[in-house]
Amino acid sequence: KGQGWKDEKLKLENDVAGKGDQLLKQMSQLANLPPELAGQQGAADETIKTILSDDRSVMAMQIALKNDPALLDKPAVVSLLTHQARLTDRGRKLAEEAMTQLVRRTVLPSFGNLHPNDPASIERAKAGIHSLQDGRAARLLGIPDEEFNKALKAVEEALPAAGDTEAQMAQKLKD
Repeated sequence: KGQGWKDEKLKLENDVAGKGDQLLKQMSQLANLPPELAGQQGAADETIKTILSDDRSVMAMQIALKNDPALLDKPAVVSLLTHQARLTDRGRKLAEEAMTQLVRRTVLPSFGNLHPNDPASIERAKAGIHSLQDGRAARLLGIPDEEFNKALKAVEEALPAAGDTEAQMAQKLKD
């Protein structure tokens, strides 16, 4: 499997991601029809359900989100994923994939260089956790903001504090 195979795989993946990106944008438009088309929203919602029931369509959108996590910065895409997508099993999986990409993009980098004796690295980790408090993550998971923020607080409290011993850090994780 030489470089030709790798190049072809990348080309095909990019093609699929492009189709997934286009599909996300089109479905976002269907999910938010203008007022003059409000009478057609039921039919649009059924079309969205049909698309979200198709394995290949969902896979294309997952690849698009993986390749371009900035799609999650678009309110219409987040709205689609937090409302209509959650109505089907594959749609829920798509919303979970979106959540994974959100965490990979905003939280994991802040944990990359976490050192218990470096207050700056602990603050960066806390900032990463706080970045999830904008409501998008809770909506993607279908969890009320209040409950989600409790979970984030528990994660933050489990972070080591400067000067914690290994035993203290281990105890925080158990608590």
